[in-house]
Amino acid sequence: MNPNDDPARDTTRTTEDAVARLAAQTIGPVLLPGDERYDVECASYNLAIAQQPALVVGATSAADVQAAVRFAADQGLPVAVLPTGHSALPSAGALLITTRRMDTVVVDVAARTARIEAGVRWQQVVDAAAEHGLAPLSGAAPTVGAVGYTLGGGLSPIGRTFGFAADHVEAFQGHLTRLVQAIQPWSTGGRFVNLLGAGDATPDGVAATYPPETYQRLAAIKRSYDPTNTFRVNHNIAPGGS
Repeated sequence: MNPNDDPARDTTRTTEDAVARLAAQTIGPVLLPGDERYDVECASYNLAIAQQPALVVGATSAADVQAAVRFAADQGLPVAVLPTGHSALPSAGALLITTRRMDTVVVDVAARTARIEAGVRWQQVVDAAAEHGLAPLSGAAPTVGAVGYTLGGGLSPIGRTFGFAADHVEAFQGHLTRLVQAIQPWSTGGRFVNLLGAGDATPDGVAATYPPETYQRLAAIKRSYDPTNTFRVNHNIAPGGS
């Protein structure tokens, strides 16, 4: 058989061509195992999990992220994200997106808000706000990723007075809507409580983000420890449930 007719060779060539096209669509690096900067790009704060993706994209913008997700969908690859904070998820065989280059913080002093990119660490938010005499709802560690900290709830030592950091998120960039639409075929139908919009943060909307048995258990805890619903600033589970 002619080596040029080898199906495995064709598959390899097709994959290489696809990776080359992806690299042409992104500003950040696109690296394969064995590439010189692959190990550095995959390095994580969390050393307990070794990152061994099939491909890593160092995103510099939302456009890079979109290109990477489209590529993964076309190639049938799972997607993993390596943020700049403490968390890390296994990425073996996946397309890994790193966000460390997306590190812009813009403070709107009049509105008392900050616009942050996906790779910002919380210390950067603190420093940017402090320049204007402002202070964010900080947690206990300045090295956490700002997005992960916020979406994880944003538990602050002053949270009982001012609410959690997640309570003060005003908007997510519009690309999120298109991303949700793109992954809809793989959706389980679940919802993420910290991404509920203002119109969705109703008792029924909050209840839909939990399995029924979990929601009822949380409502029972609320009845026991907060029967008057004092702590109701965040996406709230009322003492009586929905």
